[in-house]
Amino acid sequence: MGINNHEAAAQACTNYDNALYELRQKYPTDLPTGVGQPYTNASINEANKGIRTVLAARAWTERRNELLALKADQEASRKIYRLELERKLYGLSGTPAPEQHRYFREARREVAAAEGDRQELSALYRDAQVTGDTTLMRAVVREASAHQYTELLSDHYAQHPNDREHVENLNALDAVDKPGETDDMIYDLESLPDELTGSNKVAAQMAHDVALTPEGIEQIANTEGF
Repeated sequence: MGINNHEAAAQACTNYDNALYELRQKYPTDLPTGVGQPYTNASINEANKGIRTVLAARAWTERRNELLALKADQEASRKIYRLELERKLYGLSGTPAPEQHRYFREARREVAAAEGDRQELSALYRDAQVTGDTTLMRAVVREASAHQYTELLSDHYAQHPNDREHVENLNALDAVDKPGETDDMIYDLESLPDELTGSNKVAAQMAHDVALTPEGIEQIANTEGF
């Protein structure tokens, strides 16, 4: 697990799909009940429906818990990784001195006030060069990289080549570390199996006397004897 748990999340979803397929194969609910068919088929269908409800709830709960754990781990890992990269870029120690905190905050405020304007950032960078304020220089470069101001970046990297790797790593982290369609799709915690939707939802709620919230579904999943 780490800063990108998408592959592990996809595997959890595959395992879930496989579990649903297997339980549907093992416990059919569509045995023929017409004339000439075994009279027990109707009873078997009904019993299997109840079994599938519990097992589907269990598979869904297990997948949900695994996805929640993967997502939480991913978010925590990204925060730690971002902190490490920023400390490397700005030359901050594990316990920065008070003046380092102040320089860093002031640099971030000045860069934010420039609102991404190329001329404003260039002026800030020149001022930082004159005063030897490397914290401000790197804050400007970090913002300039987001706007692809290549001339400013080239000038800086020519003098500080080690900063390129840190900035590029932060940019790569920015690209994935934001809520969006990818994470929403991979960490899908809402969609329910057929066994818990439509008319089956009503039957499950009545049979187990619960609402089909995550907590209610987990209660169904914990039904003994299955």
